[in-house]
Amino acid sequence: FYTCVISIYALILLGIHISTCIKSDWTACATWSPPATIILLIFLAFEAISFSVFTAIMTGTQLYSIYTDITGIESFKGEKNDVRRHSSFISSLKMVFGSQVGLTWFNPFSKPVNLITQNDERVTFDV
Repeated sequence: FYTCVISIYALILLGIHISTCIKSDWTACATWSPPATIILLIFLAFEAISFSVFTAIMTGTQLYSIYTDITGIESFKGEKNDVRRHSSFISSLKMVFGSQVGLTWFNPFSKPVNLITQNDERVTFDV
């Protein structure tokens, strides 16, 4: 998810850099020659698009696995486990990210608070 966000941010910065160079008739981009700058920007755009698409797909597959409560290996094997209880998507997300719904789910530096297991047990962390 974070790699996808950073790749999209790189594409935004790439667009700003290209528009700045074109508006200033390449005087603001005097470090490299215009053909070299264009080639480097094309490589950066290709890399950013590739990483953002790949990581967006991977994020989607992980969210789908959380939604269906089936791991990737189980889905490749075609195994169905009827023993698992079927819960809502939000409760499945709470099992993964913690019970307090909010922006802390997106913060990689926040500590998990009150994780809930599949057996409705609460796990707390003393960090």
